[in-house]
Amino acid sequence: MTFEALIPVPRAVTPLSGQVRVPTGLSVSGGKEAVLDAEWPGWTRGDAVSIHHEPEGQPESYQLRLTPDAIRIVHADELGLRHALRSLRQLAGTTFAAAQIDDAPLLPWRGVMLDISRDRVPTQRELERVVDIVADTKGNALQLYVEHSFSYHEHHAVWRDASPITGLELQALDAYAAARGVSLIANQNCFGHMERWLAEPAYADLAELPAICDILRAGDPTPKSLCSSDPAALALVTSLLDEQVPCVRSGMVNIGCDETWDLGEGRSADAVAARGVGRVFGDYVADVVKHCQSRGWQAQFWADMALDHLAAFDRVPAEALALAWGYEADSDFERWGEVLCERDRAWWACPGTASWRSVYGRPDARDGSIAAAVAAADAFGASGLLVTDWGDCGHRQQWPVAAVAQVSGLAAAWSGATPATTTLGEHALGTGGGAAAAWLDELAGLERDVRASAPHPLRAGPLINAGVVFSDAHLPWGRSDWLPELLPWLALREQVAALAAQRPAIDNALVARELDHTAAVALAYVERACARRGGSGDGAAWNARWAEIETDFAALWDERCRPGGRADALRWYQVCGREARERWA
Repeated sequence: MTFEALIPVPRAVTPLSGQVRVPTGLSVSGGKEAVLDAEWPGWTRGDAVSIHHEPEGQPESYQLRLTPDAIRIVHADELGLRHALRSLRQLAGTTFAAAQIDDAPLLPWRGVMLDISRDRVPTQRELERVVDIVADTKGNALQLYVEHSFSYHEHHAVWRDASPITGLELQALDAYAAARGVSLIANQNCFGHMERWLAEPAYADLAELPAICDILRAGDPTPKSLCSSDPAALALVTSLLDEQVPCVRSGMVNIGCDETWDLGEGRSADAVAARGVGRVFGDYVADVVKHCQSRGWQAQFWADMALDHLAAFDRVPAEALALAWGYEADSDFERWGEVLCERDRAWWACPGTASWRSVYGRPDARDGSIAAAVAAADAFGASGLLVTDWGDCGHRQQWPVAAVAQVSGLAAAWSGATPATTTLGEHALGTGGGAAAAWLDELAGLERDVRASAPHPLRAGPLINAGVVFSDAHLPWGRSDWLPELLPWLALREQVAALAAQRPAIDNALVARELDHTAAVALAYVERACARRGGSGDGAAWNARWAEIETDFAALWDERCRPGGRADALRWYQVCGREARERWA
């Protein structure tokens, strides 16, 4: 064990003389018993480890002095003690050169956001497990992205099929998180991405666009917004906040408001023509923020629209925290940070796991967006980093794809350094997880050559926010203009098949099943891609395997998630399979 293998990597390590072995049992003098119980069950009173509180240090900081004679912890606050114990726990049972660790977070807030509105709503046990991962990686914040998946008392029609999280469950999760030093942040989109609401006739009149139900039934994939000038729309979202936010003790809430691209295209057209998108957007967001302020809550909002229409910042109260997000390796966090810094706006940088719209993730986008976000956050005074994990197109990526990326972002937000993929994998997935994480990245890398020439299949410009194999699986069987050459796909098929057969062993049986499912889906997608470009293949055998994949997906879903949303996610699979059955005999 070396200190570089700790998650996160410590900020400073000073070598000392001698060798140290950290015992697996903890004999402690000093320290708060509740923290010791939570971080090292089975500890006893003794003198092997001494704990000292020195409150003048940086918040969450600690010093861990490891010598042949004694182990000494000095901590600034309760979270600092937790972090010291977490580092010590990673070292337990190992022998190494004596050293002193002086550690403190680069960024004050380090969190994860899980999308629970694109079909997957994790079970309560799974949500608690996510809290544990955040805490063990020295993170201190978690939020669950909500559009419709909270069981609001008066809105059963919207969430009836979602298996939503209830107020009591959110309160229980909040208590579980607080006991581990993690703040749960409420989350409800209050402007854009309201399709699940607007598809219900009872709420359709609140939309920016007239005839919204017909538009949604026609399959328009772009996000849809509430009407910014409709008092009833504001009344709806403030009532939702009044029901959800009191369930968490942090008093913090993300009000969303991203991607309101239809603003000005319908009922607000005259207002936008007269005042501009920025001012109309900013006035609506300001009204929601002021409602939060009247309740004593701190509001966060996605900053993409304001960064594109800077007049919005003149309207939105300065106390609202701006969330600048970008999910590609070239995301312009530096420019966004500079703009927000110039306007003296409090902000967080929000990179992505790049797991969604993919089978096995996009490591280049994941690593690039996290690195750019951390660098800009440090350079331009952001107070936090939020790693976002979305579920576009049915949230079909398996948990290991997202877990490694979440740990990577949290670790980088603490130290500024990203540990090796194998180290991240061991921390996120358990014994054998390092090889598994490296295997996933290698699997994802196989499509790099095909991706190099890939335009976006639906609009001008390069392919972003999606993997190549995943994108091709959603194109009609007869479409022949996108990456039409067969030979690269044939080569990819052979490479995927060979690597799929080399899945490394891992102790966690569920993770092993999820990795096998990932490889099976990747190979099936590539075989379909070859067949629809005229390549050979056994259609009957493919269809039999595809039926098994759908069954396996449903079974894996039930291991971590509630049943609501599973049928919708399966429909995305069935589109691919149904057309193949019709066209590939």
